[in-house]
Amino acid sequence: VLGIVDVLGVEAALPPAWAERVEMLTSLSRGWYQEESESPSPKAIDAAEELLFAFVDEDVPRPGIYPFIEGGVQFEWHVPGGGELELTFHNDGRLEAFSTAGGQVAEPDDDEPNGLVVEYNYDELDIDEVLNFVKEHVDGS
Repeated sequence: VLGIVDVLGVEAALPPAWAERVEMLTSLSRGWYQEESESPSPKAIDAAEELLFAFVDEDVPRPGIYPFIEGGVQFEWHVPGGGELELTFHNDGRLEAFSTAGGQVAEPDDDEPNGLVVEYNYDELDIDEVLNFVKEHVDGS
């Protein structure tokens, strides 16, 4: 035996630019944008951060990471062919995925007629399902 390496206490870390954005989200208070703007809840930030770790593990490109004006966290990607993908972690526990990649058209409601909308509850979130949705739409297919 040449040596023993102590690997206890090793924690996964987000890339610095990603971690800085998450830290910024935690510092926001009510009225951060306008008087009625809600700050992201710890639950929304935790769910968003959990998905960011999955993105790192799966080499998903870095999203734009923003606070959502109605409270929560939003990820955005501009995808090949001019489409967009957005994930919004609402403070009420909903994760909404919206994609205009690949010419998808939403059927459930006509408020967003040029995209595909999928909703999840992040209390029961299947990370792999969301990860697959993101990977499918980020590459524009």
